[in-house]
Amino acid sequence: MLKLKEVSGLPSLKDSKLIYGKEKLNISVSGAMVMEALDIEDWGSPRQILMTSNFAFKDETSETIIHFFKKAKEIGISAFIFKKNRLVSEIPEYFISNCKMFGFPLFEVKKDITYESIINDILKLINNRNTLLLQSYYDNHQQFIQLMMNQSGTIKILETLSTLIGVPVSLVEKANAKVIGTKERYNLFEFKNAAESMYREFNSLEYEQRSVNYPNIKTQENNKLLSFTIPNLGYEQYQLIIHGADYRFSDMDFMAITNTIIAIQTELVKKYALRQNKKARMNEMVSDLVHGRLTNQEDINETINNLELNPDKKYRVIVFNFSSKKRELSDALVNRLTDTLTNLFRNKFNNLLYIGRKDQVSLITSTENMTINNVKKKIETILKKISENKSYKDIYHYISISNEVSLYKLSEGHRQAMDSQKILRMGNEESAIVSYENLGLYRLFLETDNLNSLDRFVPENLKALQKDNPDLLNTLYVFINVNQNYSEASEILFIHPKTVRYRINRLKERYDIDLKNPEEILQYSIALRILKFIPLENQNNPKYRS
Repeated sequence: MLKLKEVSGLPSLKDSKLIYGKEKLNISVSGAMVMEALDIEDWGSPRQILMTSNFAFKDETSETIIHFFKKAKEIGISAFIFKKNRLVSEIPEYFISNCKMFGFPLFEVKKDITYESIINDILKLINNRNTLLLQSYYDNHQQFIQLMMNQSGTIKILETLSTLIGVPVSLVEKANAKVIGTKERYNLFEFKNAAESMYREFNSLEYEQRSVNYPNIKTQENNKLLSFTIPNLGYEQYQLIIHGADYRFSDMDFMAITNTIIAIQTELVKKYALRQNKKARMNEMVSDLVHGRLTNQEDINETINNLELNPDKKYRVIVFNFSSKKRELSDALVNRLTDTLTNLFRNKFNNLLYIGRKDQVSLITSTENMTINNVKKKIETILKKISENKSYKDIYHYISISNEVSLYKLSEGHRQAMDSQKILRMGNEESAIVSYENLGLYRLFLETDNLNSLDRFVPENLKALQKDNPDLLNTLYVFINVNQNYSEASEILFIHPKTVRYRINRLKERYDIDLKNPEEILQYSIALRILKFIPLENQNNPKYRS
């Protein structure tokens, strides 16, 4: 971007007098304009130099003039040029004082200098500069294209940028905490302050500036860096780091940075495509195993060998099903979530394999020497990490875990995990984790294929109670769960023990419920749990009836 210092050296301004603002000559300039009125809101634009000979300010009140300068500051005017004429031999004091008050550099030019010559000089400089920048961009672009065509790799791209801008650079992959760079001692740094967001309008670059410490460097003179986020298709989060940001970078430097980001993105897209291709091949092999499509023992052994699995170990199938009530999940978001999930699982579990589809990931992993509670805790840690990403904030999940099975019985493990998914969804247990071995009596219904006939295990009086008085049904559920202890039930229900006693007496009288018969209590306990999986509106659905 053109600087005010460069403008001040133009032929039309070389004999001008700087009245105020010597320390502000690094302000950017986009053009110049002759003032005709004070309604700057209608015509002013950022980084303009405004020229006047006091005509626009004639007969205006001090309040109107102060308002003008205030608005000029808000808009981002760069400076003022005051031109003397036969009626105004000196710059008015009010004009100088307002420029100082609002921080505007002020130049004075002689009356024989025309506005046209100033504007033409500035436009010529801007055009020449833009031509130089475009040529620089083209030259950089060709250089980086050649690197990509030669498949030179990321480090060579970074070295090229470092040579162009004259400072060390690094690339950070945040998910796995990996850093590569042109000078190793700069790859270790510690942030000292919060990020300051920056924007380069000329080439639409958003970035952050941070102060840092470099533990591997004795002198800490250039202890600022610039950080540019590099968009990527996968789960990784990459940042291009420019060290030595105490220096002032030119537009040509930022052109080189832009080309570097494009080149690195291209490298990342290639890696992503290769990874997706490998994933597709793995998906097919794993899918054959878990769905029992391989009947020949030789084919099974070959697939296990290709997947580099240990046939002597036990494995679990973990199904991660996800959805959102607030929005439709795009393919890009699903792919990113799947990649993030599998990467985090890979860091926690050994020998991880997975099958991905639109809204579900089936993970196969060895969990030997791990209790089911340890497995769940690891998964909870992974979910917490995922929830920290705002992109996934509206997504809820159902997670089910099979028993440990051998590789030759992976299809059985997959069935267990999918059956557990049915229980989760029937009970509408959002963002829950359930293991097949902890399903209790529901395994009986699953293993005898009675899951769709649950309705016939519920006595008619409980069906009527659920329809007539759900609160009373919940009281019965709690009362039975605490072994018919009135005090404990009252604490859970937040009501008085006498109220619990009154409700239980109503249940006995109105719905003919016998709480002295152990067989009936067992039947009620099972039925009450089943009712939690069959919403009232679904009880007439043939799917849930015998």
